[in-house]
Amino acid sequence: MKSFFSALLVLCLAGCASNSPAPETPPTASSPIFLVRDPVFLLCEAEGLVAHDAARQALLFDQSQADMLANATGDASLTALINEIFRQAREEGLKEHAKFGAAQFYRCVEREGLIQVRNPNAAVCLARTDLVFFLNADRIRGKTPEEANQGLKKYLQSASPAVYPHALVDQLTPMAYRIQNEDDHYDLRQFVFQTCLVPEDWKAWWNSTQQSKVE
Repeated sequence: MKSFFSALLVLCLAGCASNSPAPETPPTASSPIFLVRDPVFLLCEAEGLVAHDAARQALLFDQSQADMLANATGDASLTALINEIFRQAREEGLKEHAKFGAAQFYRCVEREGLIQVRNPNAAVCLARTDLVFFLNADRIRGKTPEEANQGLKKYLQSASPAVYPHALVDQLTPMAYRIQNEDDHYDLRQFVFQTCLVPEDWKAWWNSTQQSKVE
């Protein structure tokens, strides 16, 4: 993970923070020094990402409820999540997978008492992780980085540039083409989510890792 993050920083995603929602309120003296490495934050982040991914399959790619449940392989929590996605789509008109993922993230935040998270823009930050998903899919299909970059920008023509900045697509393209396994894929999605939702805390954590190397 560290070597992959080092490669990411060489390629520089500092601009991700400049395109992000308002920075998170700095942690208090009683909170963990680095929110982005707090196990409770990582738990809620994971719940949000799993919910986001499942909702994307259902709402964006139109995978059926039956097929998704069959692939859940008896996982009770995942089964409940899938059923909730389709219930909300049917009864409440749910259309945006990022909003569903964000709702699950904030539900975890409230459940776990993670009061440090006050940024309300998790839906935007989760939506941006889709960029990693699409770029990685094109990499796997054998497209060149240039083809993937231009194809994604064309796909996003009608989308809000505030949510999907083209500059972010440019920054993520070479990073996505360094992915070698599922851990790298998850690391990069974490990177996008964290630098969007809590950029100041993420930068403080990263700077601390660099300082420790010097010492």
